[in-house]
Amino acid sequence: MALERGKLILSKKGKPQIEIGGKLFNPARGELSQSIWARLKELHGTEVEFEREGGQPKKIREVGSQFVPPATATAPTGHSKTFHQKGAGHQPTAGQPRTVKREFHNPYNFIPAPPRETNDPDLGDHEPATHDRFHSDRFTGRIRVTMEAITPLLVPDPNSCREDDNGHKTFALLLDSDGKPLLPSSSVRGMLRSAYEAVTNSRLGRFPRTNHGKRLAYRMEAREGLRLIPARIENGKIHLLTGTSEIGNNGSPSGPQYAAWLTRYSGNNKNTSRALTYSDGSLPQHGDKVECWVELVQHRSRKFKYWKVTKIDKIGANLGNPPAPSKPIRGWVCITNANIERKHDERVFFCEGTPPAGPFPVTDELREQWKQLIENYQEIHEEDLERRKKDSRRPDEYLGPKPGQTAWSRHVYTKKDRELQDGTLCYARLKNGNTGVEALFPVMITRELYPVAPWHLLDPSLRPASTMSELSPADRVFGWVMGDSDNQPRRPKNSRAFKGLLRIGPVTCDTSPDESVETFPGDGLPLAILAAPKPQQGRFYVAASPQGEAQRDGLSKIDAGYKPGKGLRGRKVFPHHSGLPANHWHSPLEDRTQRSNGPWQEYRRPIDNGREQRDDQNRSILGWIKQGARFSFDIHVTNLSKVELGALWFLLNLPERHYHRFGGGKPIGFGSVRLAGAECKLCTGLLLREWYRGWSDQGRSEEIPEDAMAAFKEALVRAYGRPRGKGSFEEISFIEAFLRACRGFDDALPIHYPRVTKQPHPQGESFKWFVANEKPGGRFALRDLVDDTGLPMLQDV
Repeated sequence: MALERGKLILSKKGKPQIEIGGKLFNPARGELSQSIWARLKELHGTEVEFEREGGQPKKIREVGSQFVPPATATAPTGHSKTFHQKGAGHQPTAGQPRTVKREFHNPYNFIPAPPRETNDPDLGDHEPATHDRFHSDRFTGRIRVTMEAITPLLVPDPNSCREDDNGHKTFALLLDSDGKPLLPSSSVRGMLRSAYEAVTNSRLGRFPRTNHGKRLAYRMEAREGLRLIPARIENGKIHLLTGTSEIGNNGSPSGPQYAAWLTRYSGNNKNTSRALTYSDGSLPQHGDKVECWVELVQHRSRKFKYWKVTKIDKIGANLGNPPAPSKPIRGWVCITNANIERKHDERVFFCEGTPPAGPFPVTDELREQWKQLIENYQEIHEEDLERRKKDSRRPDEYLGPKPGQTAWSRHVYTKKDRELQDGTLCYARLKNGNTGVEALFPVMITRELYPVAPWHLLDPSLRPASTMSELSPADRVFGWVMGDSDNQPRRPKNSRAFKGLLRIGPVTCDTSPDESVETFPGDGLPLAILAAPKPQQGRFYVAASPQGEAQRDGLSKIDAGYKPGKGLRGRKVFPHHSGLPANHWHSPLEDRTQRSNGPWQEYRRPIDNGREQRDDQNRSILGWIKQGARFSFDIHVTNLSKVELGALWFLLNLPERHYHRFGGGKPIGFGSVRLAGAECKLCTGLLLREWYRGWSDQGRSEEIPEDAMAAFKEALVRAYGRPRGKGSFEEISFIEAFLRACRGFDDALPIHYPRVTKQPHPQGESFKWFVANEKPGGRFALRDLVDDTGLPMLQDV
């Protein structure tokens, strides 16, 4: 059904109305999309889209978004485990709530990072204590720490890496000369720094603008592709190529599809044996200027018409007599390769008569937008292209129907396509009223850039420091190196690094090799596939506001994405896997991944058709550190303030059954450790001076850390209490979330990457869950860590 547009108006009583041609309509509540109800006052006076039924506007939604019934987008509050109907294909009746069983937890979540109190004397920003002396009111000394492995630890030896011909890598465990596990001090330091940043709400140590200043892209909904109009760049202008149709409502053609279909691919391998060729037998190439005979065709299963090329040749060739019934056209061949399983045709862009709009100038904004979009495509697929190159496969080869096997579109691997040049064939989306071009795209079903980059959603108080005066607590304690924090020029006289006030000594294994090391024979243990970060998934990574809280379920893809006024979820963490059975880590080489009921062996890649799965998607290990292995190390501190020391002591003495995460494999359950401050020798600069004067041990104090921890908690409540200065330490949002991550979940749900199968899949294929989540009945967001009741299984549709 064709979409129409009108204006959303609020009555004096705040009731939503739709103005169409000067006439007001009063739609029922269920006819307004959830995104409109969520921003009702904000959208007053703006244009909306709708469908007409019986003269009345129905399914009213924001321009360019999908209609979501209001009842399907609002989840009840509280801790209920059922909110929505299982199955991505289920669409409830408007007004009836959906219910679904929450069946698993995502392996990662986020600790909120609200805007910081940069002026706070203890937790704010200021220059660190200097290293030239022991400051009289600051603490210096040594803390002895013990660390116990609660789950197996993965600490691979990078020098032992063995890579097979198919790209599969196998690692041995990193051991010392005595055969005991060797833990790098730098890894322990990294674990502590991440935790210290979280509990002090410090600046993010690593968040370079060069990476996060680029806008991310999301896959456009298929229906949005109908709004796109074929175009060609000529003499710095955008010429629309609309075929024989006028531009209808919302950019869609009023008649046949804009571009003519050119037969190209056939068979399971997408060969070109039946392709339409030139008179000399050669295949039409991208950008060729051609003349064709075309005939009008009614699509067999869908309600649209299109022009089909019946004969083609380069300009100037003799096409001969037209196959009846046909008409002649001139245009340009657009080849994007066999990039989807069911593709059989390419396109010829053409325009009969005068285009209904344009030409439009290629603005600097459009050029930059295009460049960022193509760079995003190419960066995302960089590893895929490198893999094909290694296998001597062309990027335009069709290798199979699965994602990654189809041919890549030319803009994915052609570097020169990053720039808009004369002769570029593309698709244009027009602004309202066809007054100009809003955006340009390389293909019809394409990615689109979110309105803003992640960098712009991170509060300036959380961005990496650019000067010494901006150092936050974690920067001062653990050290700082200037990056490209805010694209500021680096002045030679400015300091670019600070050593920090903390050092981790050598880590010693206190248990024997037999008690601390487990090795695996042969080719070792094939680990499960670890997913790469996907920040383009706005439902998981984007917050409803700068405070970091989760977004609602049911939002459209663009509404859940990177938009002004939103925020980032915070610091990524991998909650402890609590509730695992006692034998979970026993007999790891035995495949127990396909049992009917969980918890499953999420750390192991399943056997497929009797064969172990070892390829470039996963890794194998020849050993791990056993549960119960114990280690010890010293933390040497210099000139820590009482609050800085208190934050450190808090991390070394977490409540019972709370654990830090260390090493690799955290998403699949590895790496939980228990820290404890075993011995403490600290003194202030004043006492240290007295000690040196009198050669006595009066500088030692065992009570200082507990006193310091109290000072840290008081400072945090003062700066971030709810409201400021009120409420307990444990109620502060990022402390509450941090403790939840350390403790894990209490509901016994399994923890694994989203998937559409109950048991682990040999090929991973978590992408299928995300595809299903964009369909009606899905659109689930990752909930706040403290209130995370899990995600539903979705059907593979």
